[in-house]
Amino acid sequence: MPQQLPGHKYILGLAKQTAEGSAASTAEYKVPVYSADLQNQQSRTTLEIADGTSFSPGQYIDGSMWQGSVEWGAFPSSLPRIMAAHLGASCDTITGAADPWTHTLVRTDTPLWHTVWMGRPTSGGGVEYDQIVDALAKSFIVNYQNGQLVHVTTEFMAKNSNGVATAPTFTTTETMTAAGYGYTWLPAAASQLKLDLAVSPAVTTITNLQSFTLTCDYPNMAMEATNAVTPAFFNPGRWTLGFTATFIVQDWQAYNLTLYGSVTPAANTPLSAVVTSGSADFTLDVGPTANANRTFQITLPNLQFSLQPPTPAVDGSGITATLTGVLQAPAAGAPATFKIKNANSVAVG
Repeated sequence: MPQQLPGHKYILGLAKQTAEGSAASTAEYKVPVYSADLQNQQSRTTLEIADGTSFSPGQYIDGSMWQGSVEWGAFPSSLPRIMAAHLGASCDTITGAADPWTHTLVRTDTPLWHTVWMGRPTSGGGVEYDQIVDALAKSFIVNYQNGQLVHVTTEFMAKNSNGVATAPTFTTTETMTAAGYGYTWLPAAASQLKLDLAVSPAVTTITNLQSFTLTCDYPNMAMEATNAVTPAFFNPGRWTLGFTATFIVQDWQAYNLTLYGSVTPAANTPLSAVVTSGSADFTLDVGPTANANRTFQITLPNLQFSLQPPTPAVDGSGITATLTGVLQAPAAGAPATFKIKNANSVAVG
């Protein structure tokens, strides 16, 4: 009986390139993934010509690139490498004299090209690789759900790929074992979720978030082809940052802020046209056993918040709501800062 190829046998890894056009030969990390839809994108044009026949002569390929998203497991060692594919060159500043080193990452304007490998299972139990060259992460998404490990998603755009590529050597293989926990939120000293709707920096510790998603994106990023079917020009466009959170409603502060311009409006306050800003600061730990030397801190100093107003429920169920934050450029400093503690003493950017 023929054997169907198994979907869980995919292998994904990545490495920083020394320059655009210089594919890496060694993968820095092999990282477990929750899902992936990386695939070659081809655009084809049908040959339409009057030649006396009843059929089109066929098609030709007029454009080709590699694109898709990968939902990675979030590990202390490899997460900075994945983030650097989005944040850019020289995005990482390291402090510390020994383990743990702290990597402070911010967005930069210079792209940092990466090579991505996707190993596809073969019928003999082996792996056949696509080597994805000159790849950039168009978006970087941090997704936390209550009680789960953090998922990070990157949407890649790449200029080219090599099929049936030489198998890479993986320097570090991440595993979901006792020695390789991923990030989550734990009720430990190192883990803190802080949110203030009208104050910066965030100082109020909260416990009512059920989930949150942080999305960093270049929504208009494009790679354009000119003299070849593969892209020759790159334009990132503007950078955006958005934040959404589902939380258990305990008071009407977020509601009042959205509609009346203050978390504590005076009596008979009319609807406000003023958008106020606040901040968020999330420090996540590795789980299931906490380790203060392996943390992931997300600092968002200037967000404009709004609340999706809750509605009555006749069954008496508790009120939950969705809080949304949108980046407002701060007066000074980075609009988002990511700090990761790990055992790596070398910058990823």
